[in-house]
Amino acid sequence: MKLIHWSRLIHEPETSIIDELQLYINNIFDKSYYSAFTENFASFILINQISKIYLCGVETDSCILKTAIDSFERGIEPVIIEDACFSNGDQIAHNAGIFFAET
Repeated sequence: MKLIHWSRLIHEPETSIIDELQLYINNIFDKSYYSAFTENFASFILINQISKIYLCGVETDSCILKTAIDSFERGIEPVIIEDACFSNGDQIAHNAGIFFAET
């Protein structure tokens, strides 16, 4: 919010997890920047020896892409679930995020 004046996706209902995914939720990690690799999340990944993560969510071209890159750089295989991601920039931005993640 401070640098780019973004004020969305910080309160309910925008942050709600859809009913179809409720069954799979074991841990939730808050983040305040693009990547999900906060100190708590990175520690969780390390402690649990996780070697592959599946990514879905909002902003394929920024948050999902940044998390995928950070995951890759840590030797953790990122798998983006394309049809469970979205970008505010519409399909063009979403496709760009997928394109850059695959290159």
